[in-house]
Amino acid sequence: MTRKHESGAVSLVVVIFASLLITVVTISFTRAMLESVQEASTVDLSQSAYDTALNGVEDAKRAIANGDISSTTTQCNQGLLSGGGSGMEVMVSQDASDEKLSQAYTCVTVDFSAQSVNYDAVAENSSILIPLKPDTGGVFSQVRIGWSRPNKSNNPPVLAANSSKLPVDSAWPEERPALLRVRYIWSDSSVDMAKFNSTEGGGTFKQADNSRTLFLVPTGTSAVQTSSDISAKNANSSSPVYVDCNSAATVNSGRDDCAFNLTNVPEASQSDAPKFVQITPLYSSSNISVEMLNGSGAIVPFVGVQAVVDSTGRASDLFRRVQARVNLDGSTNQSYPSDALVIKDGNLCKSFTITNEDLAPDPSCR
Repeated sequence: MTRKHESGAVSLVVVIFASLLITVVTISFTRAMLESVQEASTVDLSQSAYDTALNGVEDAKRAIANGDISSTTTQCNQGLLSGGGSGMEVMVSQDASDEKLSQAYTCVTVDFSAQSVNYDAVAENSSILIPLKPDTGGVFSQVRIGWSRPNKSNNPPVLAANSSKLPVDSAWPEERPALLRVRYIWSDSSVDMAKFNSTEGGGTFKQADNSRTLFLVPTGTSAVQTSSDISAKNANSSSPVYVDCNSAATVNSGRDDCAFNLTNVPEASQSDAPKFVQITPLYSSSNISVEMLNGSGAIVPFVGVQAVVDSTGRASDLFRRVQARVNLDGSTNQSYPSDALVIKDGNLCKSFTITNEDLAPDPSCR
């Protein structure tokens, strides 16, 4: 009869442990659900803050285009079209009464003196023409070029140095940086197209010179060039220059795979005749960066080429900060022609005809 009083102890222990197990599972599940909800809320706020920061960038673009901002701003939101005054945050909402997310961009500044100019995903065989316009008082004598694939990889495949020939387009790996055609262009007060074909060189720039062209081939060995005396290049030279693309000496750390310096460039200041660098990625698209350097290797800022817009957005108490580049003076246009037709003597006859059938050439245009 004594066992009758002891048999309930086992059941009691089982019930207690079962209750504890259910409690632990319930708490764990609840905690996981709350963390998931919190994470989703944070992601949503983060995206909202990012979108708000982009709104600040777009407002800055409009202000630049309208001339409301024409010089570097150091005070938050100075000159913005939708701003409530310099230093005040700008609310962003669908309508005036919509304040559910409490979205605003808190600080937007614009810097017209970019340390470098950056171009993302320049299409294969497309050219960008970059004005080399130093800031007031700046004088440059070197131009540094950096580039990488848009889908940048840590160890991009590269060509062997001094390869006997270049591969066909279809054999170029997607992760390999592009081969660059780089043309440095300068002039005096006027431009003579005939001077662009000058074959003079030998280390000095002559009055007949107007440009120099290099083909930069990405390689993976340090036993190659990191710079070139551009004045020593023949204007019609087509010999490629092999560039080390595994070096840490890049224009923008973490952005570029390859870097190369054009040295012995004729020193130029803001008051000198225009200078340009034309860059064409071959085989693949490319991110491109360009810096100007003085004789001691210090960076000379650009002016009037790209504006750097720094925008901080807020959604509730979560902040996101973005930096964007705005091209100025038409440098946003990447449709510069790669070729031109020059008529030295006589006239150019153009015949335009719309037809459903083949049409023989107009004999009057011969």
